[in-house]
Amino acid sequence: MHQPLDRRQFLAATGVGFIAAGCNRRGDNSPDGPAVARTAGPAIVKATDGRSQMKLPEGWTVVKDLNDHADLQVGDERRDVFAVVLTEPKEDFAADFTYRDFARKRLETFQAALEDVGNKKGPTDLTVGGRPAVQSEFSALATKDRIRLYYIHTSVDGKSAYHQLMTWSLFSARAASRDTLEEAIRGFTDLS
Repeated sequence: MHQPLDRRQFLAATGVGFIAAGCNRRGDNSPDGPAVARTAGPAIVKATDGRSQMKLPEGWTVVKDLNDHADLQVGDERRDVFAVVLTEPKEDFAADFTYRDFARKRLETFQAALEDVGNKKGPTDLTVGGRPAVQSEFSALATKDRIRLYYIHTSVDGKSAYHQLMTWSLFSARAASRDTLEEAIRGFTDLS
């Protein structure tokens, strides 16, 4: 059995990809963290930049140290499943740059920062929160401790921003984790 997944392994494996992929980002993260709406049902967390929100799967909470550039960071630490959202304004890109271009470029940058990328599936077209999206799945080694992780990378075409959703779990737990990772993705809403 594995030791509990240190979510910082994700940072070590992907920090370069997120920093390079977020080169157009503005420094607009709130130091107070995201707003959490408490309702009778699942929690809804609004991103620090106000341009998206996510309805969390049961057991998920806000997590603060997954990625310094993320607008939204959530997960279930007991089950080692996590998600981060990075948002970039469309106005920062060329007029002919599409969400498919965004998805391809961000996925290439992300995978280039990882080791032993394999088990690739996609890209697949889908709709997330009523918006067009592109999704890819793959596995890769976390560079720090060489633990294989399973990732679902989803790019969403928001009204005025592109959103990059990264969800992950241990590779050996991918079958058990897939439904909750997909639930987190389905719970995403563009507010841009």
